[in-house]
Amino acid sequence: MPYNTKDWTEVERKGKGGWFKNAQAEKVFHTWPYKLSIEHKRRVIPSTGYFEPHYNPGGSKIPYYARVPGDEVFSIGGLWSSWTNPDTGEPIESYTMITIGANELMSEVHNGENNPFQMPFIIAEGDVERWLDPDLPVAEIERLFRKFPADGMEAYEVPKAM
Repeated sequence: MPYNTKDWTEVERKGKGGWFKNAQAEKVFHTWPYKLSIEHKRRVIPSTGYFEPHYNPGGSKIPYYARVPGDEVFSIGGLWSSWTNPDTGEPIESYTMITIGANELMSEVHNGENNPFQMPFIIAEGDVERWLDPDLPVAEIERLFRKFPADGMEAYEVPKAM
């Protein structure tokens, strides 16, 4: 939730439409509300893997699980925001995941519906500290937006119950 959200009614209204689920790296410097956070409010989302739908020609979808084998936990880039509910004074911290154009493997998997051919922005292990530096120049932030190598990942079909 952006820090300048007016009230809880606005949160409920926008929340029903999937308010700011993911921030696309290609648009993050120019799209509200992400441009409010990208320069100084970056975060890491620790992950063991993530789910993506694969769309069949007939329209059905199959869930896939993607991970970085050999890394028990890897880092996904995100943005955070803090908002105070003006009615209650309650502070609410929120975050969003950044997505990037999919690598070869994930282009095969995430191939339809909303934002196809995107995947989470997986931060290279050696770049995590730089990503979290609040004084990192914009040009350096942009350089970090690289596709994670397809040969460093695996994705496989999982039961729909997952």
